[in-house]
Amino acid sequence: MQVSAEKVFPGHLKKLEKLLWEWTYLNRKMIKFWDGKDCPWWYNERASISTLAGAVWNAGGIALEEYSSRKRKDRRNALGRCDLYFSIGNKKYVAEAKQCWLNAGSRTQDMELNVRKCLGEACEDSKQNRSEHQGGETLIGIAFIVPRIPPSDLENEVVGERIKAVQDALTGIAGNECALAWIFPRDSRDITADDDGYIYPGTAVLIKQAR
Repeated sequence: MQVSAEKVFPGHLKKLEKLLWEWTYLNRKMIKFWDGKDCPWWYNERASISTLAGAVWNAGGIALEEYSSRKRKDRRNALGRCDLYFSIGNKKYVAEAKQCWLNAGSRTQDMELNVRKCLGEACEDSKQNRSEHQGGETLIGIAFIVPRIPPSDLENEVVGERIKAVQDALTGIAGNECALAWIFPRDSRDITADDDGYIYPGTAVLIKQAR
C-alpha cells in the first residue's frame, strides 16, 4: 500500500506553510540523526512544542515557549503559562497545545472523535489568553497527533493500512478550517518503544484558529 510520507496543507492559515515544511524537515532530520532508533514524537507534549518552536526559527521567525501569562478563567484573570508565542513575517500567534496519543490498531474506533476532542481542548485553552491578545496576535490551538499501532500489526504487515486510516481521518478533520502536516518516514514505520512494544510510525500536527 502506498502511504504518504509527508504532507503539508496550510488551509486558510497560508502564512504557516513554510513553518510546517520546516517542522517535517526537523522530524525527519532527527530520525536520520538517531539512525531510526529514536524519534522526537513519542516523548511528550513539551518535546513536541520544542520541535515546532525549532521549526519557527528555521522558518525565519521567533518563538518563546512556556512563558508566564495572564489567563482569563471563570470571569477573572489569573496567572498561568502559555505554551507558545511565535511570529513569522508580520503575523503573530499565541498558542496552546495538546498531545493526542492515538490508538490506531484494527479494533480502534472513534479516531476522528478523539482527535477533534484534543484539538477542541487546545482551542479552548487558547481562548483563555485573550487578556494577552493585545498586539494583533492570532489565538490558535495545536494538536500533536501520535498514532500508536500494536506490534501484531507489524507481524501481519498491515502497518501501512493503519497509517493510511490515520491520514484519511486527519484529512477529513482538517477540511479548510485547519492547517495540517504529517511525517511518516519510511525508515521509522517499524520503530517500537521499549516500554510498551507499540509501533510509533510518525506524527502529525493540526492547527486551528481559536474563535
